[in-house]
Amino acid sequence: FLVSGLGSSSSGVTKLRCYTKFSSHAVPNLSILAISLNSRSFPVPEFTLKTMTSPKSSDEKQEEFEARLEQRLLGSAKLQGVIPKKRNDVVKWNGWGYNDSKFVVKPGPVVAFTGNRYPIGELDLPGFTQWVINTFDIDILRKNPSAPLPPPEAYPKPNVPEEFLEVVEKSGISFSLEGEDRLMRCHGQTLHDIYTLRFDLQKSIPKIPDIVVWPETHDHVVKLVEMADKLGLVVIPYGGGTSVSGAVTCPNNELRPIISLDTTQMNQIFWLDRKNLLICCQCGLVGQDLERYVQSRGFTVGHEPDSYEFSTVGGWVATRASGMKKNVYGNIEDLLVSAKMVTPRGVLQRKGLTPRQSIGPDFNHVILGSEALSTCVDPLNG
Repeated sequence: FLVSGLGSSSSGVTKLRCYTKFSSHAVPNLSILAISLNSRSFPVPEFTLKTMTSPKSSDEKQEEFEARLEQRLLGSAKLQGVIPKKRNDVVKWNGWGYNDSKFVVKPGPVVAFTGNRYPIGELDLPGFTQWVINTFDIDILRKNPSAPLPPPEAYPKPNVPEEFLEVVEKSGISFSLEGEDRLMRCHGQTLHDIYTLRFDLQKSIPKIPDIVVWPETHDHVVKLVEMADKLGLVVIPYGGGTSVSGAVTCPNNELRPIISLDTTQMNQIFWLDRKNLLICCQCGLVGQDLERYVQSRGFTVGHEPDSYEFSTVGGWVATRASGMKKNVYGNIEDLLVSAKMVTPRGVLQRKGLTPRQSIGPDFNHVILGSEALSTCVDPLNG
């Protein structure tokens, strides 16, 4: 034995730490009667044998690490999002919310709410009816119809370079040149946006993107941004379409072709770390889809802005979003751990999944609140 330390316990009994080395195979029966130290023998009434095996190889360590990681992480999953490529099949093209969910005036008159998505669905609301009349002093029977959706021939022709279209098709990226798809992505949800769509659309169609693209992977986004930079095209990232800042509005004086990069098909979850309470997902994941996924596994996102039903994770980051649960879980800047950012000058990403680093400025704040002016966000850890 090799003595490595000698000391006394609180009971006054001398403790001796010793080591020996055996081969990696099974240790035979072993009896130790005494330990000799400085020519003196000490009896050993009780003996606990702990074997020390040879150091593990790098492959064995990696296998062990992956086994532990597998126990901790839930695998990837591509979710079926609430927003399809044909958005107007589900949500209003000229207002907020689902097509089947709206206030209507029934004979009486009484205001009712359609659809069965919400607790007030398919119910008459007499109390609300009287409140509307008293508060706003309006005639609820007076109709003010909005403009209909323009026919296909009414939209301006798309202006997209052939070289760009070839790259998109070769890369397997879905796209659309249809006027209806382009109109759906030319606006957010400001009062000006909605009024223009409902009442000014009869006069003229606002500036709309020339093409809508639906990337599904990080490599798709890189390819699109690289080609847009090469050909001098404008890229406007578009998530849930809930913007109230005008960030997704196409500038009327813009002469270059405009690409609407719709992120809603980037709705994959790469992993969920149950031990460290982290999740890695793509930027196009809609809030309610993400919350439904983590709730089924006993967790919560902890972020619930008013737009939560339709806004995306990437949109939360780009707008530096806040929510009703911020006093408990914090704002989005408190929840974001890292983001991968695609820019015209390359991909930027802070290495590591630690919540805080003490070197240099906080790189995440380059994109938090940027409204995606110079970047596309994908993927995110938080």
